[in-house]
Amino acid sequence: ITPAGNGPWTYLWNTSATTQDLSQLCAGTYSVTITASDACTDVQTTTLTYNGGMSNWPRQSEDNNVAGANDYVWDMAVNSSNELFVIGTFTKEIEIADYTYETCNPDNVEGIYLIKYSECGAVLDYRISDCFNESTTFRNLQLELTSNGLVCIAGSFTGDLDLGAGSGNELTSASGETDIFIATYEQSDLDFVAQNQGGYISGGTSGSITLMNMRSDGANVYLIGFFDGSNTSFPYVFGSGTITTIQNDVTSGQQIFTVGYTTTSTEIQRGGAYNYA
Repeated sequence: ITPAGNGPWTYLWNTSATTQDLSQLCAGTYSVTITASDACTDVQTTTLTYNGGMSNWPRQSEDNNVAGANDYVWDMAVNSSNELFVIGTFTKEIEIADYTYETCNPDNVEGIYLIKYSECGAVLDYRISDCFNESTTFRNLQLELTSNGLVCIAGSFTGDLDLGAGSGNELTSASGETDIFIATYEQSDLDFVAQNQGGYISGGTSGSITLMNMRSDGANVYLIGFFDGSNTSFPYVFGSGTITTIQNDVTSGQQIFTVGYTTTSTEIQRGGAYNYA
């Protein structure tokens, strides 16, 4: 809104906003009362329509039409402000709103996208996590919104992974096996907060770990899954450096594991493993 005449002016929208402009709006009728310094007022009204399409949903780039490119939504959640958070994987390249991103190795690697939408489907923010050195694949990705304002993501991965912690802090699964990762971001702007990793450690036989589910009580987040091999570790990445080991004491088969982390630092709090009967 750009009023004529001499200011300053004040603004009062029917949404209770008092800014000069509004953005990220849903369909509907919007009116604003503009008051000048001499107390003269003017009311302006406009109606916005929405075609109900999904133009901002992640998709393969229409311009490049890359053969074999695909994307997959793994999980989503809505916060108290009706903002939608979506996590998924893609191969080769992905288009989000007006931005196209290619994986670090388009031939044999997957990337992760984390997108924040308004209740009307507008992209408010997004983050891409990708490999930094070699091929990477993912499965069973989970997303949880915590009561202390964080987005927690976790999943199983093979290869290497840059979650946004900065150069030198990337995650790599041991000996090409499948590990799990956990990372937290701010709900407000998807800024990186913390990360951690669990999986096969040296001294054990080759094995893999699979995440099945994740839940949070706000201060902590809890993972459950299963693993095989002789042992599984959950090290402090941003904590004391201590390695807490959940030992697989069976020679074959799989075990269920549960483990809890803090959401703000992703330091491990407790964990356990259970044999199949």
